[in-house]
Amino acid sequence: MWPFKKKAKNDTPPFTGKYAVGDDVGIITRDLFSIPGRVIKAYYDEKGIARYDVSVGGECPYVKEKLTEEDLKPLC
Repeated sequence: MWPFKKKAKNDTPPFTGKYAVGDDVGIITRDLFSIPGRVIKAYYDEKGIARYDVSVGGECPYVKEKLTEEDLKPLC
């Protein structure tokens, strides 16, 4: 009997969301304006909903986390 076990594979499905990492997007605010930003992380949460982390700003940047596709719009 071999004393070592094989490591279990964590097969995560490929991300097939509306936006990809590096896309320029606008974050929709309450008054329907959009704040420009760039997607830095795209992933699925534990419920299977597509979530995005977006970097916003220039001189003093910040990151908006856990945004859904309804919170974002594409910048042309």
